[in-house]
Amino acid sequence: MNREGQAFKYIRDKFPSLSVAKVKEEYVVNFISLPVAAGFINGASLNIIISLTPGLIGLPPTRGTFVVKLLELFHVISYTRYWSDFPLGITCIIILTVLFILSNIRIKYTCVEKTLKLISASSNAIIILSTTAATGLMDKYSEQPFIVVGTVKGGFRMPALPPFQTSIDNTTYNFKEMIFKLEGGLIAVPLVSALATISLAKSYS
Repeated sequence: MNREGQAFKYIRDKFPSLSVAKVKEEYVVNFISLPVAAGFINGASLNIIISLTPGLIGLPPTRGTFVVKLLELFHVISYTRYWSDFPLGITCIIILTVLFILSNIRIKYTCVEKTLKLISASSNAIIILSTTAATGLMDKYSEQPFIVVGTVKGGFRMPALPPFQTSIDNTTYNFKEMIFKLEGGLIAVPLVSALATISLAKSYS
């Protein structure tokens, strides 16, 4: 076995979910047909778009099912912040798109091409840091025109076991009651997670 084969065998053994797309003979990906995988990925994409659109136009996030989010979005879209959050969001999207395009341009000078690829790879971090600095300066020296997350509690959570009881509407549920409360979701959530992994693997295989 050559070095490439040994390296892939190590990755397959240590990170099986990363190697599903590479190993085309793996029968797992064949459990899900391509139309089902494509439908699942497109559905998840639409759900993400509807969930993130309120933040893009400067509105509070919507909650609920896809249809509820969509209807609520149409109901509040007239309150779009056209002169603050919306232009900022569109500008960030344009910058990210331009940086992505620049990373695919072949340039005669290797150093310039590598620099563009590095900038493109760190584009998300650049956008986050620059907009955070800008909103921070505006908040300090002038009126804040953008909707910000607010104060974030510093530090890390102490390592601990997950809670085995919870309180909802002044009612405390123990672990057994939580299991019964989840009902079909206890099976559906792991299945959807597995379907997401297999669908991604299928799309790249």
